[in-house]
Amino acid sequence: MAVSMIVEQDVPIPMRDGTLTYANVLRPATGRHPVLLCRTSYGKDKRKAEFNTLDPVRAVQRGYAVVIQDVRGRFASEGRFDPFVQEIEDGYDSVEWCAAQPWSTGQVAMYGRSYLGATQWLAALAKPPSLRAIAPGVTASNYYEGWTYQGGALQLAFALAWAAYSLSLGNFGRLARTLDDAAAQRARLWQAVHDLPAAWRFAPLRAWPVLERLAPYYYEWLDHPAYDDYWRRTAIKEHYGRLDLPTFNYGGWFDVFAMGTVENFAGMRGQAPGHGRDSRLLMGPWSHTTLPQNYLGERHFGALGSADAIDLDGWQLRFFDYWLKGMDDGWSEEPPVRLFVMGANTWRSEHEWPLARTEWTR
Repeated sequence: MAVSMIVEQDVPIPMRDGTLTYANVLRPATGRHPVLLCRTSYGKDKRKAEFNTLDPVRAVQRGYAVVIQDVRGRFASEGRFDPFVQEIEDGYDSVEWCAAQPWSTGQVAMYGRSYLGATQWLAALAKPPSLRAIAPGVTASNYYEGWTYQGGALQLAFALAWAAYSLSLGNFGRLARTLDDAAAQRARLWQAVHDLPAAWRFAPLRAWPVLERLAPYYYEWLDHPAYDDYWRRTAIKEHYGRLDLPTFNYGGWFDVFAMGTVENFAGMRGQAPGHGRDSRLLMGPWSHTTLPQNYLGERHFGALGSADAIDLDGWQLRFFDYWLKGMDDGWSEEPPVRLFVMGANTWRSEHEWPLARTEWTR
């Protein structure tokens, strides 16, 4: 039976320092319900992107309230955007706001992928008492190795493009309010994105002027080429041993954060206390941007390779049902790992990662 739904837009969520962030709330019209929180840097009103993570309407029909929030300094939300660092305390405040609403049962979980996955892990580091579970997709185990640097080398193509395009152009309307020459800055930024190879060739890197007023954190990344305390304060892999909550980790074999996804799963299973050891892993034949498709370049993985075929939304909702509602449809008895085997183009279940029967070869 269809559930009548209420949609509220631009609902203010205050942070502890008085900064107002804003969210869209979708919820059943009556009653109190567990809350699924998505904290995004890419715009709460871009519903298509959210559907590719978890369809909020389907979640409401399942009996959840859904909160999709612009993080600090992005789109509708006030403040200065400081990637990763801000998401620890802000994540705590956002979770506890969700738990305190009259339409909430006080049980909160989080979902989302990429940076939206990072906001979940970072909120978990703050240990908000109402956070029961997280479902981070295609995201890293820390934001130095595998995100900004790789083996000690700057991932210039990714870091610069992400800062310029996704974080600056995508949010330029808000950034423009602080600029007295917004039109000129916007034109210069578009030109840089249009010819990224020229930006990559610019030397010295620290002197590239385009992001100085738009994304000062990019230059902070350059100022910390080693894995130091700047990176450690937000490194998920440093804290598995104190994260007592279940996680549903999903990723792609071709994803830029594939190593981080499996490291998060294995780290939680091996080091976390209590329910942290109940974490799950699902890996499909996807890259960072091709999920939920079943092809990559000229390689096709068959109909079963798509996220729709495996019903990735359904896997997340079953996970939330178990941990927020106490509903067990067999979830507790299933193996914790679900893998897509490329070549055979089929899914199979396993009990650990790496597989116990692995034959290690130099």
